[in-house]
Amino acid sequence: MKYCNLLEQHVLPLKQKTTSNMIQYVHDWFPVNYSNAIKKYYSEHKNLLILLDWPRCFGDVMPVESLWKEMLNNLTEKNVKVFSEQRLWEEIYKVWQKVCTQDFVQRRLISVSLERVVKDKGDYVD
Repeated sequence: MKYCNLLEQHVLPLKQKTTSNMIQYVHDWFPVNYSNAIKKYYSEHKNLLILLDWPRCFGDVMPVESLWKEMLNNLTEKNVKVFSEQRLWEEIYKVWQKVCTQDFVQRRLISVSLERVVKDKGDYVD
């Protein structure tokens, strides 16, 4: 029910900022979005929410997904081994500083191509 509360508190109030009093809403393919509770919530609020179809591999066009992938690649390439939570956070911080540069973020934002994802029917894109 926490996800329902999040929708209730942060998404539904946005209807006041629309001319139609309806919200076009996109969610990813994470299992919580298809739970019985959420399906019930959507049906109870179908006059307020318009659920849009979205490709299964949407992560390809999400800059933060690219960031996580790049960070993981860096950690893997360095063959980082950690044996404590503190050490893990230290390594994550170092890789974050290395990878998450303004240039990296700008390149990812520019390279986002929703048209290509739709053309490829939601398949992965590079």
